[in-house]
Amino acid sequence: MSSDVFFEQLGRFQSSRPNDYPSWPMADTRGPAVLRAPANTKGRDFFVGDLHGMYLMLEERLDMLGFDPQMDRLFSVGDLIDRGPDNIKVLDYLDKPWFFAVLGNHDHMMLDAETDDFARNIWMGYNGGEWARFADVRLLRVVGIVHAEVPIGLGWQGFTERLEAERVGRLPKVAIRSATWGRERFWEKTDLPEIDGVDYLISGHTTVNDVRRSGNTFYIDTGACKPFGVMTVATLDKLKSK
Repeated sequence: MSSDVFFEQLGRFQSSRPNDYPSWPMADTRGPAVLRAPANTKGRDFFVGDLHGMYLMLEERLDMLGFDPQMDRLFSVGDLIDRGPDNIKVLDYLDKPWFFAVLGNHDHMMLDAETDDFARNIWMGYNGGEWARFADVRLLRVVGIVHAEVPIGLGWQGFTERLEAERVGRLPKVAIRSATWGRERFWEKTDLPEIDGVDYLISGHTTVNDVRRSGNTFYIDTGACKPFGVMTVATLDKLKSK
């Protein structure tokens, strides 16, 4: 199973549903726009929705699934922090060789608090210094993993090429913004074609009551940090069986 990776920031604020972009300049981040991870020939690959600091819930789910850190891998759709009680413990997963996370909008706003006074004031109730570790996080799309969405009208190849161009400043950060904050595809009322160039796309960001499939896209943020919410941790085969 090949894997693509996204790591960058967003553009400027556009205050209209379905997106809620930040109004301050986004912090610079370090790392490649797109990477590729090799196939896992030893064990299983699991995908998890937005974690939001829910460390104990994830530990319980991994134990139930018999997760083997020597063989298996866990891919997160981002938003590791905020809302839940154990943000620091969740961030510690970033040091694990079997854990890979896409940069979510909550993660990115916390990074901004390190470099922007306005953003820092918003996040003053949090331990800002701890979140600076995100500057070196590896961000992966496995069989297409993106925190929010691929822009309408772009296939996977065009999307990743656009990300690379935006990463080095050749184009405005449109695809990057969609990857981290977008909801146009989710709220679109008409049927949209599947994402070309990838077998399946796994996304978080927008909370759903149960795993939702639209074409070849799975939305797996099932509200782990919310009352009566659950944490989705599943293999691709399990997602396909829903």
